[in-house]
Amino acid sequence: MNWKTNIEFQSDINISYQDSIFSIGSCFSENMGQLLEKHKFDILINPFGILYHPLNIVKTIKLIIELDEWKPEDLFYYNDLWQSWYHHGSYSSLEKEETLFKINSSLKKAKQHLKSSKIVFITLGSAWAYYLKENQQLVANCHKYPSTNFNKHKSNSQEIIESFQTLISKYLKDKTIIFTLSPVRHIRDGIIENQRSKAELILSIESLCNHNENVHYFPAYEIVLDELRDYRFYSKDLVHPNELAIEYIWNRFREIYFDTKTSQQYEAISKFIKNMNHKILHEGTKNHFQFLQSLESKANNLEKQYGISLKEELQSITQQLQLFK
Repeated sequence: MNWKTNIEFQSDINISYQDSIFSIGSCFSENMGQLLEKHKFDILINPFGILYHPLNIVKTIKLIIELDEWKPEDLFYYNDLWQSWYHHGSYSSLEKEETLFKINSSLKKAKQHLKSSKIVFITLGSAWAYYLKENQQLVANCHKYPSTNFNKHKSNSQEIIESFQTLISKYLKDKTIIFTLSPVRHIRDGIIENQRSKAELILSIESLCNHNENVHYFPAYEIVLDELRDYRFYSKDLVHPNELAIEYIWNRFREIYFDTKTSQQYEAISKFIKNMNHKILHEGTKNHFQFLQSLESKANNLEKQYGISLKEELQSITQQLQLFK
């Protein structure tokens, strides 16, 4: 007896270790992006921080492409910190110059990576947007600014489609774009309001896929709602998918987008990572030394075979080998 509904889904897209990837959007984009990063894919994730609203994602990509640098007048001062309405709080600092340095360093890196990227992952989270009352500026992060200073607005599918279509036609025609819809429910907006918000996003993605040959969809939302229809796949907040759910979605992602060659490379790299994380019971022994030598050899071979970077791992191994001299 079958106890779940399986999502039948196929794609002609193959993601390889030679592909540069740019990932942007909600916290779910970070879940998938971090797994790609962990397994040594060339990926940049949310260079401005997590973004939930489609128009903020469009604005961020346009800023990355069009803007040369962030300037002092682009910041605001609140709670003893210099901050940006477009960036996560981790970019905020006590000193204006430090905030600008962090933002512009990230901007430069994002500009280079997006330009070279073959694949762009975009994860939409919510259609609810927040605008500053004083100038009707769309903000990506409220930075705990009093809620009375914002207007809340639910964008409709037409707004979202038009905004993304302009972006794709002007800047992303040569990219393979894969949209996902975050399975995280924004229940602070209300259960019914969240469903209506997700509906606007679903309609927007469908239209963009239908009108652009380079735009595709990965059904993470449907996998969680149908294949994982149980609260045991959620964190304690009953909103975010837990590690078990993320692992399940990751495996489905690999089934869909990895061909045989990439899967074999992934398994080899995954095995190496597990060995790197292996806890040595008796450090300083001959067996420990031989284990490190074996790891070093495997790392060098993987770099040569697959064109990946294991710089951090090799540095760690070298430091440990120094103890035996």
